[in-house]
Amino acid sequence: MTTLLIPPILRIANQKRLFDLPDHRKTHLTPTPALGGVGFFISFWLVIICLADFNFLSDIRFVLVAATLLFLVGVQDDLVGVDFSVKFVWQAFAAVMLFLSGFQMEGFYGVFGWGDLPTWGAFIMTLLTVVYLINAYNLIDGVNGLAGSLGVVGSAGFGALFWWNGEPEWSFMAMTMTGVLLGFLKYNYGKAKIFMGDNGSMFLGLMMSVFFIHYLNSAPAAGAVPPLLWALALVLVPAFDLLRVFAFRLLKRQSPFSADRTHIHHLLQALGKSHVWV
Repeated sequence: MTTLLIPPILRIANQKRLFDLPDHRKTHLTPTPALGGVGFFISFWLVIICLADFNFLSDIRFVLVAATLLFLVGVQDDLVGVDFSVKFVWQAFAAVMLFLSGFQMEGFYGVFGWGDLPTWGAFIMTLLTVVYLINAYNLIDGVNGLAGSLGVVGSAGFGALFWWNGEPEWSFMAMTMTGVLLGFLKYNYGKAKIFMGDNGSMFLGLMMSVFFIHYLNSAPAAGAVPPLLWALALVLVPAFDLLRVFAFRLLKRQSPFSADRTHIHHLLQALGKSHVWV
């Protein structure tokens, strides 16, 4: 469905000149629409709403609300710009909404031998996890096809884990994300016709945080590999890149939110690697 929605989005964006303009921090040389997330956001929720069981839809209704809020903030940011502090507030609000609806980081899930967290600890961990993953996917979206490809790997991995755990509805939801991202990558891979934009990357990051938290709370605790390690493996690249960049900025006594070109994809490009190689 994404492949059907992107062409009219491209046509409208080109007619209205809704472009992401090149600058010294960006690698693209021509004005390019940054509304690709509109295509896979609409596709994803149409499929879920039309095909998922009603009881499952009731369980994830606040996920839909939180995702829609962040998507709309992202659209506004891509069109007219939104200050990071404002985006951060909305990200935190989405995290609180998820926490209150039952999506909670309840502990460390077999790692370090620590047990369940108290409610206030679970709240802080949930807030940090959701906001962190949203920004991890948002900030790694700097090379054509990168965030989308990482989203495909992560969502497909969670889909397989959910299926293995006997949760077909969650597996279907994760695999739907895989499918809509593959449709988007047709237009974003290599010489991109359209970018994901903040509208897409924040939506993707939120959904990956939802998959991450739900898997931890639904996976059997017993096993050779703790569930937390499986989940971390599926978000490792964007999560590690954000941690590394923030750490280096703090060591240089800079704001961790300051703009630079020190992400992994920037460093690989500095070595002469192409977008496709990265």
